[in-house]
Amino acid sequence: MDWIVLTLFPDMFRGAVLAQSVLGNAVADGRISVTPVNIRDYAEGPHRVCDDTPYGGGPGMVMKPEPIVRAFRDCAAGTEVVLALSASGELFDDRMAQELSARRRISASGAPSAGVSDAGRICLLCGRYEGIDQRALEVIGAREISVGSFVLSGGEIAALAVIDAVSRYVPGVLGKEASRAEESFAMPGGLLEYPQYTRPAAFETRGIPETLRSGDHAAIFKWRAREAILRTARRRPDLLEEKKILASPYGSIYLELKKEGAFNGQSNRPA
Repeated sequence: MDWIVLTLFPDMFRGAVLAQSVLGNAVADGRISVTPVNIRDYAEGPHRVCDDTPYGGGPGMVMKPEPIVRAFRDCAAGTEVVLALSASGELFDDRMAQELSARRRISASGAPSAGVSDAGRICLLCGRYEGIDQRALEVIGAREISVGSFVLSGGEIAALAVIDAVSRYVPGVLGKEASRAEESFAMPGGLLEYPQYTRPAAFETRGIPETLRSGDHAAIFKWRAREAILRTARRRPDLLEEKKILASPYGSIYLELKKEGAFNGQSNRPA
């Protein structure tokens, strides 16, 4: 998978983040590539200005359209998946990460299209200041996405998060593909992951659940399922979809918890 990143700060994509751990190995193995493109190189004038005041007034500056479009046409022309990192974009989630990892074409409306991207690459545009001139987004066909309900100083950190999340689904990037199947959101029913423990068995007066030390695989499965369901109910009740859980291996355990009244009193408990 090839990433082209349009940014005002290309050095953020040449540093330690992309040289360490899972991403570093994926880059070294050639499973992914990340090419930063300095938008400022495509600005005109002696000062290479890439921003200007907003029409209609208001605070801050807006990224000018000309350098962005020039950079895109020179370095990413033909790329069918173009994403702009923006606090006002639609929420980037695990479903989108999986779609992107398969290089499925995604239209500006957000609907996945049939087939695989001919370009085999994804272009990320990192916003800065008060945002990006809307005309640039329209010309390059960018879909705006956000990594959460908060504001960052720029889209670079968000872009790195997207690259990491998507790359984990690229075959061969993770050492053990099975490890991804029991992570949050990839769990059966789309649940959060259950609590994890490792050695030592006792730490500062705290032990570990005896079930996990029993060697009883059926009991361990049930314990993990219960904890995953309960954790999701407490922390992310919006993810607790009864129909999806009942269709998963955790269905019977979910019904047990429901019968026990485990979800009573929760404002967003499942129906």
